[in-house]
Amino acid sequence: MTLPLEVEVLIPGLSLSPLAVAISDCGGVVRWANGQFAELSGSDVGEIPGRSLVSIFGIEFSEVLLDILRRVVSAAEPWSGETAGKWKGGLRCEIALTVSPICSATREVTHLLWTMQDDSGRRSATVRLEQLERIFSAAQLAARFGVFRWNAKTGKSEWSPETYCLYGLDPATTDASFDSWFATVHPDDQAWVLREFQATLADRSPDGRLNIEYRSLDGCRWIAGEGKLYRDEEGRPDYMIGLNIDITERKVAELALSHQVEFSQGIFNSTSDSLAVVNAEGRIV
Repeated sequence: MTLPLEVEVLIPGLSLSPLAVAISDCGGVVRWANGQFAELSGSDVGEIPGRSLVSIFGIEFSEVLLDILRRVVSAAEPWSGETAGKWKGGLRCEIALTVSPICSATREVTHLLWTMQDDSGRRSATVRLEQLERIFSAAQLAARFGVFRWNAKTGKSEWSPETYCLYGLDPATTDASFDSWFATVHPDDQAWVLREFQATLADRSPDGRLNIEYRSLDGCRWIAGEGKLYRDEEGRPDYMIGLNIDITERKVAELALSHQVEFSQGIFNSTSDSLAVVNAEGRIV
């Protein structure tokens, strides 16, 4: 199912959300959903795209959701709050919900972003509000992840304010371009990052995706970049659009675990004594 660029660019970042997230068209037909949304609605994630809210949630609860949908589309403004209804199976639920309009370049509302959490007596209102504000901030056109659009023919780029922040650059003194971005990549990573980038440009497959994880210039942060390359009618690279995400915390944890494994392995390899691993009952495992 083909999605417009303003929708497709959101999906990599929204897939990371711990909350239930879905994207629908303005008629209430779901076009994409993450695993948490599938679990919340009691559906298989692969069966959700193309289904209406009514078929997923049942008539009573869907009437509530469709009323919110009409308000968001009409006003082109997000809606956030709590709502209640019944699941298709008849169980009553309370939902913390944010519905945000996704607009085209002409500011026309084309799709809606749904963020849901089952709040049936499980969390305080303060915690719910904080979580919804965080995910809404991240999902609003994926700006908090850092969005970029690169023109393959001119080398010039368009960056969201968060992209400048991720790169450690000042928008007042930096022109968005391939060269400006590449200069922020750690010198030890530049060679292989450039090879991956060039391989994406040479890849003639319809997918044409770039997926890299590299260190910042100062070596203090890790950034994941994901982009999709589009070609012109003659098959030449036209532009790339994608996301940047700060993954420093995850990479630090991965490296710490790797070092611990190497340390433990070194102990096993260097000792001449017999070693065994036992459980709490003293049995060898």
